[in-house]
Amino acid sequence: MSWIETLSHTPMPTILVISGLFFVFLAISGGVSGKVQVPLNRQRQSAIAGGILIILGLCIYIIPNINGDINMTSSDSNQSQQTGKPADNNIKQEHESNTNTQDFVANSNLQLDDWPVMFDSEYFRANRYWKEDEFSDSTYILKRKFYNGSPTLYLKDSGEGKYATISIPIDPILNFEISADFIWKKKTVINDCVGYIFRDKGSDFYLYRLCDNGRATFYSYDNENKWKEYRSTDIYQLYRQDINNLKVRCHDKKMYFFINNNLVIEMDDGNPSAGNISLYAEADDKSTIEIAVENITLKVPKKY
Repeated sequence: MSWIETLSHTPMPTILVISGLFFVFLAISGGVSGKVQVPLNRQRQSAIAGGILIILGLCIYIIPNINGDINMTSSDSNQSQQTGKPADNNIKQEHESNTNTQDFVANSNLQLDDWPVMFDSEYFRANRYWKEDEFSDSTYILKRKFYNGSPTLYLKDSGEGKYATISIPIDPILNFEISADFIWKKKTVINDCVGYIFRDKGSDFYLYRLCDNGRATFYSYDNENKWKEYRSTDIYQLYRQDINNLKVRCHDKKMYFFINNNLVIEMDDGNPSAGNISLYAEADDKSTIEIAVENITLKVPKKY
């Protein structure tokens, strides 16, 4: 029956609040004329039960959002292509107060509309958007290469821990879905990472990364508060040694993060705004990492 299907997709907080309001209505009116009559000695009990249901529903709705809402300010300044990685010692205090750490649990009920493809690997390859380059100093060596049109990041760190990016050549965008296969060509320590930087306004941005210790993490970064870890989860049962598909979908305040087509993190952005997107690779201290990125697909809610 259609009403049963509708009820099955209704959030539990909504059901509890509506039920509570119905009990309060019965307590005040004494019943529904001609159908339900509530004795006087039961009206008080009905009011108490209704109040409990309403409070419970509101608590279930509000508490996760307190943990999940993120408020960030916008800026037009440009982000440098290399900066310190989100090291554990830099975000330990934020982690303790802002992160809900739990083992991965798949959300099999999530249903998302399929969006049309805006760009894919063939488009980037045909339009020759990326150019090869190389940087080095006393702390790291970075090489960005493009084999048959597929971007490859080579990063050798000398002790401080570095990350590097390759920008997706599009204008700042709010709603999108980006998916790509990250292929480990070389790694020398456990804790090298890959992922995406997105909603990047220059001085603040978000990071979703997968490290080869089987941990997926969502961060924010801004010039004032630096790195802040919001959600982290162990997904080693989904992690593959050589190639992993990472996907991020942002639709207004909703943000979904996938590993190999499994939803692993879901967050709300308290202040969503458009920004740039970049591919990301991170070398741990005294590590060398080489990552190839293939099958890049960028989707948007409607064709531009």
